Amino acid sequence: MRKKNESGEQIYTLAQSETSHAPNNALILSGKGSDLSNEITAKRRAKRKVIGNKLSLHLIDIDKEKGKGKKSKTLWNTYHCQNRLYYSEGRTFGKYCKNRACPLCLSIRKAVLINKYLPIIKEWKQPYYIVLTAKAVSAKHLAKRVAQMINRFQRIKNRIKTRHARGNGPKLIGIRTIEANYNAEKKTYNPHFNFIVQTKEMADLLMAEWLKMLTPKFANKKGQYMRSIENELQQLIEVIKYGSKIFTEPDLKKKGKDGKVYALALYNILSAFEGHRLFERFGFNGPKETKKDNRLSMVVDYDIYYWDIAKADWIGSKGQSLTDYKLCPQLDYLITEGVDRHSE
Repeated sequence: MRKKNESGEQIYTLAQSETSHAPNNALILSGKGSDLSNEITAKRRAKRKVIGNKLSLHLIDIDKEKGKGKKSKTLWNTYHCQNRLYYSEGRTFGKYCKNRACPLCLSIRKAVLINKYLPIIKEWKQPYYIVLTAKAVSAKHLAKRVAQMINRFQRIKNRIKTRHARGNGPKLIGIRTIEANYNAEKKTYNPHFNFIVQTKEMADLLMAEWLKMLTPKFANKKGQYMRSIENELQQLIEVIKYGSKIFTEPDLKKKGKDGKVYALALYNILSAFEGHRLFERFGFNGPKETKKDNRLSMVVDYDIYYWDIAKADWIGSKGQSLTDYKLCPQLDYLITEGVDRHSE
């Protein structure tokens, strides 16, 4: 019997029964799995799973009403992401959905990008951080605005590239992401780019071209921002985000219940970003891709953990918790009672 592991590779089972640990019921696992021996890491994994579970159910209901179920399959995959884990020798193996609505998968993607590009950015003498945005829009115009912004940046990038080839300006080197904020009071969305570029000269040029192309009708200088980078890791983490801000999070150290999750706004943002790359590098070659770890290992001493949404943890065959994560009341309220499925 064949299954897929967390990297989408095959897990081969020689088992007649998944709960038996006899040699003729061995598992052949592909890849190196995930190390959850660090308590903080393990609990964060469980927390993201809780949020992904709860949010995906709300998004599925919204999709039935607004999207005629077009995203339901993808969202159900997110709901089931990492539902079952094989645990052996301190490592877990399970299937990831790799969807943009999944906090688990996005956190992994974020870590991969940071590890990949941080060494490169550290070599830049004085990198700059830039935020470029346009005037906020309603949900109705969000998808169009996102497409326009990406198109405008591509045109600017090509224009600067042509000038550089003719010896009339610097080469544009950097990375960019796009995300969107939701303003619950005004019911508007603010899609914007986050950049890290190699020099101040590039930052000045990019901002000038952006304001020139969009004109005051769509963007004003006050809405843009740039500054030099002192802490490359902190700034890279800031740039590589999940692509949306839909929480108005409460202070979890305080008692009481406040904050909201704008589920419909998140749905609109996810829809607007469909078909677009959230992350892009430009002007330089990325690091060489490392080969995927396709090692195969046969294990006979393993356990299977299943996600229990009521306990907010993966539970093993003997009733043991995998992470011992405890869902705090404030977060529990935020992702259940604090969900707003109507504001857009």
